Amino acid sequence: MLPELLRRLLRLPEFRTKAARMGKVARVSPTHVEYWQFGDEELHRLAWPETSN
Repeated sequence: MLPELLRRLLRLPEFRTKAARMGKVARVSPTHVEYWQFGDEELHRLAWPETSN
């Protein structure tokens, strides 16, 4: 399950490139992603996009 969640995380625009990931700490769950970004006091929360199976 963890490898699948990490692959999904790295497909999101906010985490797609190394430059976009720099300075972020993410908490990943099956329903959403929460992350903090260096220099930003706000906790960001993203719902997973719908996937077509």
